[in-house]
Amino acid sequence: MKMNFPVQRNFWKYARICEEDFQKIADTGDIILFKAPEFACQVQRFFTNSNYNHIAIILRSSTGNLKYIEATMTYGVDVIDWDRFVDFKSFKGFDRIVYRRLAGFKRTKEKLTKLE
Repeated sequence: MKMNFPVQRNFWKYARICEEDFQKIADTGDIILFKAPEFACQVQRFFTNSNYNHIAIILRSSTGNLKYIEATMTYGVDVIDWDRFVDFKSFKGFDRIVYRRLAGFKRTKEKLTKLE
């Protein structure tokens, strides 16, 4: 069952979002940008002229669980439970994590099925 939550206007103007709000509004197709402190990541950001060096795509399962898809050199493409990311405090490995909502895209059942 798809749950609809009210979205705060101008959410992009806020530097922080609490975990509870993120869990409520994050949805399939939204992205998370990561900024890691390692030297190789700094070099990557320099050459790509970017503030971030890693990206993940959010998935909201049919049961409402939050997950994300990412590709790494170690594990390849993987789907990770958001709760696991939080429980293992994986966020501590990053200087900054940014959440961006997918705009202008209607999440129809057909499109979500194709994505799966």
